[in-house]
Amino acid sequence: MKGYKVYLAVAVLLLLALPSFGQAVSSAVNTPITVTRSESITISVTTALPTLTIPAGVLNSSPQNMVVFSSWNLKPTRTNGVQICVSAAAALTGSTGNADTIPVAAMYVTPSGGSATALGGATANCGITGAVQFKSYATGTAAQRKNLTGQSDTIPVQVTLATDVTADTYTGNLTVTGYSN
Repeated sequence: MKGYKVYLAVAVLLLLALPSFGQAVSSAVNTPITVTRSESITISVTTALPTLTIPAGVLNSSPQNMVVFSSWNLKPTRTNGVQICVSAAAALTGSTGNADTIPVAAMYVTPSGGSATALGGATANCGITGAVQFKSYATGTAAQRKNLTGQSDTIPVQVTLATDVTADTYTGNLTVTGYSN
């Protein structure tokens, strides 16, 4: 019986020395992660500019309102504000092929708290020569640089002619720009 106990003891020791197949094995490694949140300024026209009408015998239209919505999310280095500007790249042209045009300088925007200002001047606003700055928003604090709920602005636009033009419908484009440097 003594030999049996020795064999049993040796068998138990051999089983303990064998690797366990039911134990968990793991390995881990760290890897860098980078997330970039892009800066953005979003501009949309929520109420389009109605047709401007120049009545017979006068050279200017009554101001009409365009409503613009803007929102932004900027980096901490953008502390010079967000400017909202209006510009036009080309004159308005007649729809029936007449040779008359309404020049950019005949289109006026009334800046917030200011007086009607002609587009197309020599001054650069929003990085665009000839643009008129309608409004400027501060971005000095973190909360001011992150305006995701947005801002609505009503921009009065009118046309004042220096000389009369042929009766026609004149069309073109205004560009509304949101800008921060």
